[in-house]
Amino acid sequence: MIVYLHGFNSSPNPDDIAFLKKIFPDDKIIYPKIDYGDKENIQRTIKSLENHICSICGRTTIIGKSLGGLFARYLSFKTGFPYIVFNPCLYDFKTMKDLEGQTIKNYRDEEYSTIENNISEYYKFFQVNDEYSCDYSIIYLADGDDIVDNETTRKRLSKYVDIRDFHGKHSVYIGSIEGLTEELLL
Repeated sequence: MIVYLHGFNSSPNPDDIAFLKKIFPDDKIIYPKIDYGDKENIQRTIKSLENHICSICGRTTIIGKSLGGLFARYLSFKTGFPYIVFNPCLYDFKTMKDLEGQTIKNYRDEEYSTIENNISEYYKFFQVNDEYSCDYSIIYLADGDDIVDNETTRKRLSKYVDIRDFHGKHSVYIGSIEGLTEELLL
């Protein structure tokens, strides 16, 4: 099973989902739409995913992009299954802090959501100790990311997790990353 967690102010990327379905035609792929501005939605979705992952017999890989990377790493910690994350937002929640209390438009579709006050503090509950490591877990960091501070992630985690660099920006179609297909099939 593959669990795919999109980033903040987004929804599951249809190109990423199509890529995963092509690579894993026989696997179940779960890709919930998460409102990261709503604490109850986050808690309900993550707990439901944790319970579902723990009930599955067989291998599961948890994939996350940006803020979805925070929750992918958390679910890996709770379930013991590996994660692969892209430009994960693991430490600095300034972008979300600046948006608290505002109503914003999702950049992928026409939906609007209101960002709860203190949501950036709530995200800290899902942070995992830097030393946490899980076999076959990988962090991909773009050299042109202008949203997340990838250098902090590199400095804090390079001793514990396999970190791979790729040429690109923060929002990336995962199918364009060289060598990813082979990594996913391991």
